[in-house]
Amino acid sequence: MKLLGRYLAYSVILVLLITGSILLIKHHPEVQFAFLLPGLFIMTYTIMRDSLFARHTTLRSFRGR
Repeated sequence: MKLLGRYLAYSVILVLLITGSILLIKHHPEVQFAFLLPGLFIMTYTIMRDSLFARHTTLRSFRGR
């Protein structure tokens, strides 16, 4: 259930980020946003990827046991 909550929260965050970026580009088409928005999407993706799909490794697995 905890994982389902994360999926739901990240889905809502992603939809809000996409909607916000579309509205931002529509009302303020400056050049700076061409570098800012892809960075936000990359950062969001890496946070989601690390949170949802990262394996929890312990020190024991690094030692080979």
